[in-house]
Amino acid sequence: MKHFKRFTSAVLTIAVIAGAGHAANFRQSSAQVSGETVMYSSVIDNWEQLIAEEKQKFPDRSYWNHKGISSDQWSDDCCSSTPCRHTPEKALGVSDDSETYIKASIRSTWEEDYSQTIKEAYDGQCNGFARKLATDIWKTDDFVRYYSTEGEYEPQIGDVVRLSFPVLNMMNENKYVGHSIFITGISDDHITYAECNGDMEHCQIFWDCFYYYSEFYRHFEQWPDAQGNNVELSVYEGEHKVKVTKEYINEHLSYYERPHVKGDFDLNGKIDSGDVEHFKNSYLDRGEIYYRTEGNAKRYIEDEAYDINNDGRVSEADYSYIQSYASLPYTQGCLYGTGNNVYEHDRFRLIGDDYFVYNSGIYRPLDNYSATFVGPFYTYEDCFTVASEVYDGSRKKYTVTAIGDITDRPSGKYIPYIQSITIPETVTTIKQYAFSNSDSDLRSISFSGNDPQLTTIEKGAFYNCPKIYWIDLRKCRNLRSIEDDAFYGCDSLIYVDLPYTTHTLTLGSSANGSIFKYNKSNTTTLYINNPNTSSYSYNYQILNIAGGDHTLWKNGMIRMHGRLFKVYDQGNYVCQKDSSIGYLYCP
Repeated sequence: MKHFKRFTSAVLTIAVIAGAGHAANFRQSSAQVSGETVMYSSVIDNWEQLIAEEKQKFPDRSYWNHKGISSDQWSDDCCSSTPCRHTPEKALGVSDDSETYIKASIRSTWEEDYSQTIKEAYDGQCNGFARKLATDIWKTDDFVRYYSTEGEYEPQIGDVVRLSFPVLNMMNENKYVGHSIFITGISDDHITYAECNGDMEHCQIFWDCFYYYSEFYRHFEQWPDAQGNNVELSVYEGEHKVKVTKEYINEHLSYYERPHVKGDFDLNGKIDSGDVEHFKNSYLDRGEIYYRTEGNAKRYIEDEAYDINNDGRVSEADYSYIQSYASLPYTQGCLYGTGNNVYEHDRFRLIGDDYFVYNSGIYRPLDNYSATFVGPFYTYEDCFTVASEVYDGSRKKYTVTAIGDITDRPSGKYIPYIQSITIPETVTTIKQYAFSNSDSDLRSISFSGNDPQLTTIEKGAFYNCPKIYWIDLRKCRNLRSIEDDAFYGCDSLIYVDLPYTTHTLTLGSSANGSIFKYNKSNTTTLYINNPNTSSYSYNYQILNIAGGDHTLWKNGMIRMHGRLFKVYDQGNYVCQKDSSIGYLYCP
């Protein structure tokens, strides 16, 4: 996997309000999160009971041949007291032994082992049974496979272990035979396990085993086929049983499998600081997350894997959980694969090192006391309220005084389902291109509080927001300027509610500029909300518009409505509306 990007400790210790109101539920196309959380600790605490249940279902020395319901209804959950016809009859086409299907394992490189999607039968019977026990006990079919080449193996109860043995009497052929076991107990160097088909002959089940072969011998026997003709077939027999220890397993290990721990993104069998870092960087930056393709390719990490607390949403609360799990031992992890997948994966972004998340919003400090709102943190809420005060990971408080970051943040493509945003009264500036190039559902902007401090809407602040239809600035009595192209490309914008101010309100920042675009295709009404009723000169609102907006006004693409306001074009008087409420038309 790619190296994880370093980031500040402030992000690692984000202040969290679990279940914050703005944390959004997944939008799921065809599946729901199950809500079931399975912990390693809960499985281990009930290990003896779980093993007892499996022993009752699959009694010692019975045969795992799927028989037991009826002759025409076989099941992985059934066994019988008689063996199936196994080696070598299967090769003669007369076998009725067991078969089972196994879900593909994830390799530790996030590749899928597609060979495991086929049915397990014949010499794979042992692997099928070991995975069956693991699936029953761990309650997941999502397993990670680690190969012997990846380092020394430290056995854990509940592991599926694949062993490999040399075969003797093979006329110098390089031949190996494999066998899979399920570890049921570890005491010092004493390892017990369950198995099926351990003799390579029958699908017989054995529990509480602690000896196995160190090598296998191959010889040939004559067997009649369906027509009675003798066919020479090879038969494997084990030689020299020895005690199964950690050293024994490492000597013969091919691979081992463990259930995937939710949050273990680097697949090292535990949640650690690297996984926390991956959550921060890769979840928001799609470039680090693998997609499933045809063939033996990288596997896709579903969104559900990031829902660490399993509440059906991804929020900063999941940061808290994964950081908590990162300090716990391997056996405390939350198992992944216990619920259905979530299928919608299209809205992600990168958080930089100096950013932090608070109440489902991404913020960046501007100085020691103030911060700017960069964008929502992966949310599907219809409405979003920007916080007026925020805290970083060290609990340092900032007042939010700005909206936006560099010229493309927050871009509308990162807020796909938000329809309305409420801005706190502490904000003084909506920065350049703050909501630019929106392909979102953003439709309206409003302000909270009774005395918003907004003074400036900078150039291109709402550039190309095609669905926005209403911007409510009535409370913003400190507003002084709306710069060029602020509403460029807002082709659905019907209403802009302007405030009453005691100073000049400038629309457009250059002589021939426009807060809209010159080829505007729709009509927008500017409402001047003057509460005064008497026509004293000091009661008039002064509007100073740019040449481009003067032309749009003259052509009917801008309309002005209200009372007691005067219009100037770059300081030159144009006309005025007196005490009666209505439209003012351009002369």
